[in-house]
Amino acid sequence: MTDNSSPSNTFEYKISDDFLNENINTYNSTDLITKNFNNVYELTNIAVSVNITESEENAGNFIFKFKAEDIIFKSKLADKDDDVYLEKMLPEDADISNPQPTVESVRDSVPDDLKLTYIQSVAPKEPEFQFYTDRKYKSLYIKVISNRGSGESDGWLSFNDNNKFIIIDTDTDDDLTTMDLYKYFSFVLPSFVAYKLDDEYNGIPLTTDLNSNQFYYTPEALVTAKNINLGGIKLIIQGYDLYSSSNNSLNTPAENNDKYELLFLGIEGDYTRFCLEDVDTATDDQIYFTDGSYYTNNKSVICKLFRDVFHNGIYAYILVSDSGINIDSELLKNKVWLGIGDDGKLQLVENINSSINLLNYFTNINTTTTMTEGFTNSTRKSNFINYEGYRITSNPNATSNKSSLNSCASYCYNRDPSNNIASYFNSDSDDFNCKCYSKVNMTETDNTAEETMLFGTMAMNHRNNSNVTRTLTVDSAEQCSTSCLVNDTGVYSSENKAFTFDGNKNTDNCTCHVSTEITYNDADGKVTGPTQTYIEEEVTNAVEQSDYIPLKKYFETSSLLNYFKSPGMRTLLIIFKIITVSVALILYSYYSHYDLPVFQVIKFILIAIFSELYLIYGFVKLVLTPYKKGIHEV
Repeated sequence: MTDNSSPSNTFEYKISDDFLNENINTYNSTDLITKNFNNVYELTNIAVSVNITESEENAGNFIFKFKAEDIIFKSKLADKDDDVYLEKMLPEDADISNPQPTVESVRDSVPDDLKLTYIQSVAPKEPEFQFYTDRKYKSLYIKVISNRGSGESDGWLSFNDNNKFIIIDTDTDDDLTTMDLYKYFSFVLPSFVAYKLDDEYNGIPLTTDLNSNQFYYTPEALVTAKNINLGGIKLIIQGYDLYSSSNNSLNTPAENNDKYELLFLGIEGDYTRFCLEDVDTATDDQIYFTDGSYYTNNKSVICKLFRDVFHNGIYAYILVSDSGINIDSELLKNKVWLGIGDDGKLQLVENINSSINLLNYFTNINTTTTMTEGFTNSTRKSNFINYEGYRITSNPNATSNKSSLNSCASYCYNRDPSNNIASYFNSDSDDFNCKCYSKVNMTETDNTAEETMLFGTMAMNHRNNSNVTRTLTVDSAEQCSTSCLVNDTGVYSSENKAFTFDGNKNTDNCTCHVSTEITYNDADGKVTGPTQTYIEEEVTNAVEQSDYIPLKKYFETSSLLNYFKSPGMRTLLIIFKIITVSVALILYSYYSHYDLPVFQVIKFILIAIFSELYLIYGFVKLVLTPYKKGIHEV
């Protein structure tokens, strides 16, 4: 239930068990620095990552551990100058509670005040945290629980004017913008992409594990209800167009224009509507799903579908207003996901982690392939290109321990396929050998244990940092990549490994590069990636040896031969040949007087063909060796 003291239109967000289990030893990157803690005085800004675990003592609360470089530390609350700061816990901050006299002594008759004491418990004053968000999952507020036993200093995590962590009260602070910490802790919240149901299953009854006893019925409806005790409900998700809807601009977690009507196959074999029933009880407001065969005046349930990019779950986002419910209660504003409540009834829930993953309920479809196809928000191709001996030096957004490059790439890509563009794997590292990146600074090294996997053939808002071989003007990034396959003379060149296209320029907007050293610095509006040349070389390396003809491949790809085959070089070679033939024939005529005419003709032909070799012969004979003229030459 939403607390009245929390920011408006928010609810308490419970992190999923899947996230906690997968990130138990993971320190997620943030934009925080050590100087955000009031008692840290380093001269440099050291990046801070954070690990989140659930409190063992207080269910629903969470514990933070911070990491700066190789130092791991907890936090504490400190009262200073009428403010409460979140500070770095120091070794001397242990709270020694209730020292007790030892029960053992040299003499039992020694007074208690003279007996030795022992430390009964050491418990640091470590705060705990709760998360609050809205139904869009695009804002995040962190409530701080002091854990001091009296509620002292409970409040909301924020920043003061000096960018230090401070605890504030929503009742006294009107500016809540400093409390929104989504920028720093976005990894906590789920990430969605719009999902489009495969045409094969659109409007088709799909057998599920749901039953009609999970519907809500009023006492009046129970008298005439037809679908009681209907097991294995055949759910129908049918494409729906709301041309007259007044709520087409509903703020959903991601853009999605595909709307669906939820139906089920009734006991008489008819398509039956789901409807929503607004139930107002003494303790809470709730919206239940009910059998539409009785509620003739209610509208059908309309929804959008979204896919969780971390776990590939498919969830139904209910368009409450389009489904006939006018929300007046604050408690209902964030209840938009199809879920099952504690009473076992189908109802709307606010936390996505409490909603139904539809894939877990379908029993007659291939949930591993077809149902995870066709999400609509991304056109990126999932080409995976391996760069052996390349390191990424930018800050990762997630770290993990993985056994191989492929498992690392899969982990990073599935965390966020719409944003993550690369993974880095180091087989020689024992500490978080797998790292995920949405921004990449990539450089070449001599260590083959370091491997970078690029997702896709184009990295948006990135550029190449290696030497430029040519600059030209093109219309698109695709054309830039293609143009870099050849050199200035139009001859195929294997020299160009990468390209950069600058969308901010109309001329000289394409550069070709000798290496795949990618960076996001000063790259707004730019696109970079490997050329088809590089990709072809990667594919060629995987071709079976029986299909590989070395000499043929050499003539096809040799940059030296391609250079000599260029139009400009051909002209120079022809001129050079004419000169060498002329000089060689003049040289031969110098001492050919006594050759028979027939041999003179033959030698003239051979010398014209092998003029370069004859000039070398003449140079050796006339210059490098002793040469005596015959009597006929005097």
